[in-house]
Amino acid sequence: MSENGKKNGAAKKTGAKAGSAAARLKEEKASFKYNVDNLAETLGIESASARVALRKAGIKKAGRAYGWNSRDDFDGVVRKLKGAVSKPAKKEAQAEA
Repeated sequence: MSENGKKNGAAKKTGAKAGSAAARLKEEKASFKYNVDNLAETLGIESASARVALRKAGIKKAGRAYGWNSRDDFDGVVRKLKGAVSKPAKKEAQAEA
């Protein structure tokens, strides 16, 4: 036990620390006007399926995350993926069954 009477050990995780990689990624995602969540909603699929479609289409990340700041760029990605996305994510398929 430590001086304050508490056991030393793993601390409870409360989220990303200010300087952590997760915090930097979250900050970068927030800097984009359009992100994967917007893309998934537009295409009617899960975010995970949108990321898979982006990888298959060869679309590069803007740094550490997918994101677009102009409507034209976002619409271009939507047009490129419209035909490529045919199956919903497993969650959606199971929900419909």
